[in-house]
Amino acid sequence: MAVCTTNRCAICSALTAAAFAIGLIFILCYVYWWPEDQKIGTSDMDIPHDPNQETMCDPSNQQIEYTTTSAYITINENLTAYVDQPLERSCKGAILLFHDFYGLNSAFIRTIAADLAKRGYRATVPDLFRGNPWMADEGSSGFDEWVSAHAQQRIDADVQETFSFVTNTLAIPTIGAVGFGWGGRQAVLASARLDIKAAVSFYATGIQVSDALAMRTPTLLLHADNDTVVPIADVLAFQSALQDSGRLLRNVADNSRSIHTSLVSFVKIFSGVGHGFVDNADQNDPAVRQAATEALADMYTWLERYLPTLN
Repeated sequence: MAVCTTNRCAICSALTAAAFAIGLIFILCYVYWWPEDQKIGTSDMDIPHDPNQETMCDPSNQQIEYTTTSAYITINENLTAYVDQPLERSCKGAILLFHDFYGLNSAFIRTIAADLAKRGYRATVPDLFRGNPWMADEGSSGFDEWVSAHAQQRIDADVQETFSFVTNTLAIPTIGAVGFGWGGRQAVLASARLDIKAAVSFYATGIQVSDALAMRTPTLLLHADNDTVVPIADVLAFQSALQDSGRLLRNVADNSRSIHTSLVSFVKIFSGVGHGFVDNADQNDPAVRQAATEALADMYTWLERYLPTLN
């Protein structure tokens, strides 16, 4: 057996002390100086890099089109989301983008997320059906049972979790909401319940007059006169209620100052098209294509006007 000499033991002790000191310095650096989004355990998926947080934004020096990146992130153990965002620094905020019954399986919702990101917005699409969307090839059998399995109370909690995640974890204070069909309803409810700055709802299902009057942020409601899912009588009812309450603008581009900014709304009804004319209709039909193009342009006009830029 080798015997440790005095000199050898002194060297071993010195090396051990040095290794301990280096390890301690690394731990302190990790705890106090390492960027939060690069620490192990933030998520089982990478949170996309947020260029908005690096430096102060200059709204006068923004791009027309941004290069984008996308990823799935984990919000909590039950809820994931799809995020599409610009790689370059943008002064625009985040959009909570709400899918229809087909969930994140919808190629359309990812296309809209990509387009929002190209324009500088950070699009966050929570999977509100938690991996169990309605499948397009299932017909109508079992639909009512499937809907009942997704209680609005649980949906509301997931929307709130997503909002808190974007606000606190991703540190984006300026947030809007956009939704289509069933997701349009979630955008209207978000307008009433969350501290968002603007909302756009495409042919929202299940909206009552009380829901419309509860909205507390500038909200654009886009509908169709041939909609067999959302009766035009229901649309005219909440349009009339908003008009009577003095909250309805004359058109999408109306700059009227007679209405408190947070309460403004506009209901636009497209002629000759039906439910889902933007995301679930034949875009080879000239009337459908024209209405869809106009509706999406209205969405961006509304977001540009009412969703403030980041500081």
